[in-house]
Amino acid sequence: MEKSINYFIYGLIIILIPLYLILPEPRKGVINPQTGLPKVVITYVGGGVGRDRELFAELEEKFEKKYPDVDLKFIRTTLPRKIDTMISGGVAPDIISVTADRVAYYFEVEALTDLTPFIDREKELKNDLETGGDFYNIMLEPFRSGDKIYMIPTWYVPFFIFYNKDLFDKYNVPYPDEDWSWEDFRERSIKLTHDTNGDGIADEFGLHFAQWQHGVEPFILQNGGRILSEDGKRVEIDNPKSLEALQFLYDLKFRDKVCHPNL
Repeated sequence: MEKSINYFIYGLIIILIPLYLILPEPRKGVINPQTGLPKVVITYVGGGVGRDRELFAELEEKFEKKYPDVDLKFIRTTLPRKIDTMISGGVAPDIISVTADRVAYYFEVEALTDLTPFIDREKELKNDLETGGDFYNIMLEPFRSGDKIYMIPTWYVPFFIFYNKDLFDKYNVPYPDEDWSWEDFRERSIKLTHDTNGDGIADEFGLHFAQWQHGVEPFILQNGGRILSEDGKRVEIDNPKSLEALQFLYDLKFRDKVCHPNL
């Protein structure tokens, strides 16, 4: 959490300082008691789940303590189209937090500011971005256009397999290991799925997997398939390797019924 806060503040500094200098006049906001003048109001649209609220509350407190002339206003939402609506309505937020797959839309309508000149002034951040000190270089790619950087990655969620040892022990099923094949994955999911009350419907399930785009993509890539072409200009989800992976996941849920039907 502390690392995320530090980099949020770092990113906000390089965005807000130029905004502070180029805004023609402060927007109406609370008064800075030290100067008697209105603070510059900066709006930030980000996630609305509990984790985000905690992060933003801590960020707001620390940032405004360091920069008392700035009133950092968070708009918390779980609706990705909120940002689009604000841009269309002529009240675009100053800072946005979005998933990587949505960045192309903002490139297309030229809604983003090139951060490269501001990053160049921050030697520590620039070095981290160039050397991968605190960033995986690949994480920057969705936010680049040519040699320009328009966003800075803040957090990413890698995919892991979590397993319940108690359940594996209960049914004497071997734990996962690096030698697992897809068929091993399937067979053990079936062994962990049970109808415990005898009503003919499973109520103890051996598997759950993320069924949104990025949840199924690792299976597609493992199988040698793709969702997009290498240049990102063509959809290739219909190639045989991709379809084979999707069929495997479909069968797990709807044929083998190892997943809860409503999840």
